[in-house]
Amino acid sequence: MPRKESGRALSVGARSGFRSAKYFRSFKSVSRDWRRPTEKCAPAFPYCCPRFSRYCGSSPLFKQLSFRRGNITAARFTPDGQNVIYSAAWAGTLYPELFTTRIDGVLSRPLNVSDVDVLAISPQGEMALLQHWRRTNGWERSGMLARMPFSGGASREILDGVQDADWSSDGANLAVIRGGAQYQLEFPLGHVLLRESAGGWLSDPRVSSDQQHIAYFEHPGRGDDRGNVCVMGRNGGTRVLSTGWSSLKGLAWAVSGEEVWFTGSNTGGNRELFGVSLSGRLRPVLRVPGLLLYDIARDGRVLLAEDTIRREVMG
Repeated sequence: MPRKESGRALSVGARSGFRSAKYFRSFKSVSRDWRRPTEKCAPAFPYCCPRFSRYCGSSPLFKQLSFRRGNITAARFTPDGQNVIYSAAWAGTLYPELFTTRIDGVLSRPLNVSDVDVLAISPQGEMALLQHWRRTNGWERSGMLARMPFSGGASREILDGVQDADWSSDGANLAVIRGGAQYQLEFPLGHVLLRESAGGWLSDPRVSSDQQHIAYFEHPGRGDDRGNVCVMGRNGGTRVLSTGWSSLKGLAWAVSGEEVWFTGSNTGGNRELFGVSLSGRLRPVLRVPGLLLYDIARDGRVLLAEDTIRREVMG
């Protein structure tokens, strides 16, 4: 029975460290199943979170930015942290398109690039894109990795058969997860650090700011979003930081570089925001069900989405 995600709201928070979160902002999206967009909509709304973690001095404030209905598939901060690039398939549109908006604004501007997800943005403003991607098996996907300047210009195709990718902190290299019969993690592109040998798959690679580690999700079952939070050293060696999650999606490094933040669920698919240290110490960050982490800016602001997940039989 396929799982549906509905009512997604993209949000930006003020801090990712142990200080108070000051504000968030949100978008809305229609529901979708795990293979294709649908036309079932949920109303947009702003909301406040009751607590942000035991380290924070106040509750985060959520501010709504967009009232359009659609499916937001990816989002990243620009290098200056003042803008967000996101991919969305608004109601009536089958494939996602690129949009940009300021974090202090209320309007979004189309970038006139369609059938694409934004995977990462380098410090130089070059976007890593996943073009023409399609679901291949449950949560797995495959598409064409391309690069394109945020300032404009044509995209340049790099590699087909890609699941996910991320820029290094200097923008010189890409960490890439390739799909297929056997998943592999490459960093830099072409240098294989890890081959998944247990019959599972990999997702959500994120390179640490010092470029010495790559965090990622390991999913033991093909097509399933159950999994473990892992870190791979640049010179090899994998550490499993947290295991046994029922659902994992969305990962980023905390500004300190001492924690990996991710959204996961112990039971079902209602994810919450957690942090785990490189020694494996796990803590809750934001105990609000239905969250999806997209990015953390250099100044600590957090880019989140809110999901409402339900199960339906697809006819």
